[in-house]
Amino acid sequence: EDENFNCSNAVTLVNIKTGKCTELAPLKKPRYDCPSIVVNKILFVFGGYKGDAWIFPRTLKDVEMLDLSDFDFSSSSNQRRQFQLLENHPLPERLEDATLVAKGDFIYVIGGLNNGLSAVDTVYRFNVANHEWF
Repeated sequence: EDENFNCSNAVTLVNIKTGKCTELAPLKKPRYDCPSIVVNKILFVFGGYKGDAWIFPRTLKDVEMLDLSDFDFSSSSNQRRQFQLLENHPLPERLEDATLVAKGDFIYVIGGLNNGLSAVDTVYRFNVANHEWF
């Protein structure tokens, strides 16, 4: 985000062993303050702030995922991979700045802000195998 509330859909993967940065395919929707996590070699991105400061709702419910199972840091073919928007499995409510924790096949989405105005005290559980919410 910049001073004009512009945000980006760019995604950079950092190899923490080598320090090498690799640009991935862009997210389907630009956003910031969106938590992300890798589980079972799949990158998940949840919600976030869409950057339209004065247009409500300004927080997203979207979940996007990118399969990294055969990712190769040395290949330029990684750009061809596209994020998939889980249109039938959005977050139960609009969230930004949530905390993510993974255990087994579950991602726990903890707290966050709803439309940048209200703190959320809810924990949601997301099943990475079937994309269902609990």
